[in-house]
Amino acid sequence: MFDRVFNLILVVLGVALYWHSDTMTTELTSGNIGPEVLPRVLALALVFTAGLNLVTVMRKQPAGRKSTDDEDSGASSAYTKFLILVGLLVAYTLLLEPLGYVISTFLFLLAAIQTMERGHLLKSAVIAAAFSGGVYLLYVKVALGSLPPLPFLE
Repeated sequence: MFDRVFNLILVVLGVALYWHSDTMTTELTSGNIGPEVLPRVLALALVFTAGLNLVTVMRKQPAGRKSTDDEDSGASSAYTKFLILVGLLVAYTLLLEPLGYVISTFLFLLAAIQTMERGHLLKSAVIAAAFSGGVYLLYVKVALGSLPPLPFLE
């Protein structure tokens, strides 16, 4: 049940993000690609992956099936991870301005990946660094958008 509700929330969030990307200012850019393109692409990716995961979850376990004790302990673990991720998200939003986008996103992703799956710290760090740096470069340098800069480069 948790997976179904969570994936539905992600689909709604992706649709809202796509819809809200229309409000981004585009008069500073010259060309067809503006700052709203990357959020739209990410929103579509979120809707697609959450929808695909929702379909997979619904095919795997019918709604009326009873859960076992092992599944109950797994659900408890999932709720704990979810609460940790919510706490990390709150910390991320509070640290976004003081630390800048790249550092705060790197730390958030690293902690989130380690919350979901322990171990492989180097692999998690590489993924977090590639994502945060890549999105920053794409959004700020290519799409000419604005994100909080690194604090020591201001």
